Amino acid sequence: EAVRTTKIPIEWIFKDISSQNPKFSVNDFSVSVFSFDSHQLCATSDGSGCAMAYGSNRNYVGLTWNEILELEDALTIQGTLLHQNLIDASNSGTGVFEYPYSGKNKRAWVASFKNNSESYYVVTDYLTVESNPACLAFTSTNDDFYDDDDDIDVVVGCPSNMSCTEEDQSFCELIPGLLASVTDHPAFIAVLVLLLISIPVAMYLVWRQKKKGREKLRQQMTEMQKKMEAMKNIDSDLMDVNRVVEEAKKRQASLITKRAALQETPPTWSNSLETLVAVSPEDEEYWSVLEKMRLSIPNVYISKLWRVQNSSLWSYYSFHKDRLEM
Repeated sequence: EAVRTTKIPIEWIFKDISSQNPKFSVNDFSVSVFSFDSHQLCATSDGSGCAMAYGSNRNYVGLTWNEILELEDALTIQGTLLHQNLIDASNSGTGVFEYPYSGKNKRAWVASFKNNSESYYVVTDYLTVESNPACLAFTSTNDDFYDDDDDIDVVVGCPSNMSCTEEDQSFCELIPGLLASVTDHPAFIAVLVLLLISIPVAMYLVWRQKKKGREKLRQQMTEMQKKMEAMKNIDSDLMDVNRVVEEAKKRQASLITKRAALQETPPTWSNSLETLVAVSPEDEEYWSVLEKMRLSIPNVYISKLWRVQNSSLWSYYSFHKDRLEM
């Protein structure tokens, strides 16, 4: 709405959202903006959109849904599937989509918009209720639950306060047969115990591996940001140096021109504007040069002689000559 009514550049609005501007948040609710298709802002193109703005965590800007869910350990839904469902919800007009999230459920409100032929959707979500509990429930007929004489009953099936799907109910109905098999074959208890031990260990190892991967990714991103910031500072300093050098060159040329206009030229120079001026045998300079040459080469003669009349070079020479004589 802000883009449509005020013509503010959309990049400014994305920046305000990621900076947690109060205009784009209410209480604990904040909004995020994702592109429909891959975007140059994201280094990865995996079909799960690209975060153009993220109100609750600005570090997620430039990441895809797959990368964000991996960082948050939310592995109950794929980022690609979530992205497509949010697009469908925004296009269908309902604008609401629910999905499992780390053992809980989230409800998302989403709306789509376009800017310069690019399609985006803005989304805000919140946790609703925890996911359905397991099918097994243990009850005791004794008030002191941990007393050795307790009669413990195993209740199998979906509790009355749960809304189970047919698939959940079918799974729950398999549990009595499994319990009967364990009762008939005590050796299975050892296998069950090993499973109960190995599953948490395996989950811990997977979690630890993913944690290391996330830490490595964060470290790489931090190092890359530091390098980019350092290069940016160096480039800025180089631009300043180049600017100073160019200004110094211009000032040097201007001063040399002014000095050349004020200083006297050698008395042997003519009024010619050429840099190389021919010296004829009628000129005294011609014979003066010949005499000096014959001091070292007695039989030498001159076939052609030119005089260099370079005002800039003469000014530069005179400046340094006068500076040395001071």
